[in-house]
Amino acid sequence: MTRVAVFSDSHGNIELLSKALATAKKHSIDKVYHLGDNYEDAQTLQKEKLEVLRVPGIFHPLYKTKQVPRKLRDHVEELDILLLHDENDLSDKEVAASDVILVGHTHRLEIRLDAHRAVVNPGQLKAPLNKGRPAAWAILEIEGRTCQIKILTPDDTVVAEATYNKPDVK
Repeated sequence: MTRVAVFSDSHGNIELLSKALATAKKHSIDKVYHLGDNYEDAQTLQKEKLEVLRVPGIFHPLYKTKQVPRKLRDHVEELDILLLHDENDLSDKEVAASDVILVGHTHRLEIRLDAHRAVVNPGQLKAPLNKGRPAAWAILEIEGRTCQIKILTPDDTVVAEATYNKPDVK
C-alpha cells in the first residue's frame, strides 16, 4: 500500500500546512502532493525527506510563465494520477488517461466518483476557515487498482471519504 498526502491552497500559511503535515505523518505517508498557491510552500514539505510533487497555482508567476509544469502525472501502484491546480486546465485527453485527478483552486473540498475515475479537491490550508470552508487536506491510500480517499481536517477528523476502484477496461 502507498499513502499519499495531498495539500492545496496553503497561500503562505506554513503553520497550518505544517500542522496538516504532522497529522499526515501519523498516517505513515510515502509521498506528498502540493497543488499550488503557493508553489514555495512545498519547500516546507521537502525538508521532511519525503518525495514531493508540486504544481503552481494560478496566482503564481511560474504558472503564467510556464517555467514549471502546470500539470504533473504520477503512476502509483496501478493508478495514473494527474495533479493540477485549476480544473479548467484539463483536456478531454488528460481526463480519459487519468484514474485519479487532483485539483485545487476553489478551496472547496470535494470527492467526485464516476465509473472511470475519481476527482478530488482536498480543500484549502489558507486559514482555519476561509470563505466559510474549513481547512482540509486529503490522503490517498492506494493498493493495486483501489484508492481509498479521505479528506481530513488538520487535527485528523475525517470530513469526507470514498473508494475508487479502477475498472478492468476504460
